[in-house]
Amino acid sequence: MLEQPSGICDIISIAWIGPAPKESWSPISRFSFPQGFVYLGAGLWLILRPDLWSSLLAEFLLGEEPYTQNELAMARIIGVLTLTIAYTVFQWSREPSEYYPAHSIAERLFWVTPSMIVLTFVGARPSLAGFIAATDFITGALTYVVWLQTSATAPSGCCELLRRALHPPTTATIHELEPVNQFYVFQALVVYMECLGCVFLFVPSLWSSWVSVWLFHEEAIDEGETGMLRMIGIIYISIGLFYLDWARTNSSFMAAVYIVSRLLFAPGLLVESSLRDSRPSLCLPLFAVDVLLAILTAGVWIMTSRSRYSVAAGVEMSATPLAP
Repeated sequence: MLEQPSGICDIISIAWIGPAPKESWSPISRFSFPQGFVYLGAGLWLILRPDLWSSLLAEFLLGEEPYTQNELAMARIIGVLTLTIAYTVFQWSREPSEYYPAHSIAERLFWVTPSMIVLTFVGARPSLAGFIAATDFITGALTYVVWLQTSATAPSGCCELLRRALHPPTTATIHELEPVNQFYVFQALVVYMECLGCVFLFVPSLWSSWVSVWLFHEEAIDEGETGMLRMIGIIYISIGLFYLDWARTNSSFMAAVYIVSRLLFAPGLLVESSLRDSRPSLCLPLFAVDVLLAILTAGVWIMTSRSRYSVAAGVEMSATPLAP
């Protein structure tokens, strides 16, 4: 059963306090928490000094052409999304359930890493897509090794890891989930995976022609930006997979974490659009989607809680015998 917040402050408190004190963290949690600093550092680097990323990794190490201004702007957006991932890694490592490391390891090893490697052959920058693939593979593999060494219940192979990642610790169907988690499933499937992730990954030209050119009257997205946009698509599909799988656990903590993460980091997209040279046709819609869905999710959760409180209060009053 989800906790019943009465307002946004209660939701922030749930995300801040966490489900378990640090003293009770498992070894896998203690190993996973510092990984957030890897994503935090990469995100800040991409946001603050993408030109240094271009000169060191692209030109000096891999012999690529320097990033164009449009590619640097896209790299900053990837940096904002990487900060969101860092926050999520910090938070899920505090969750005691073994479902969370299973899902995180499987997603990094079997989705992000191979997808980014494939993108390096279809136009994406190896200096960025390859870095993401290497980071996710190394952190995912090391986490799995530590899990095997420290827990007798760790999955013994890839098939067992995938099975555990795809089967959450609850047997509830989508109709039995809490309303806020049902809304998360909708967001994951329709918004993040289909409308954003699949469009960015498979048909970026559609976003370029309809949103950038027709709606915002910008120039069409060039070849370098297309590779960056495909990487953003993979990231959004990953976010959708997190929402889809974790919504099925009926976890109050993760429901609160995803509301707070979007309210905290979505303004970074607006800053990128207004103060930098990033495309408004990309930053503004992503900002609007994240903020709107975060507010709606919080509203659904709070209204459901108030409705249940009213029903419970009515039942309690009806059960109280009248004074003679």
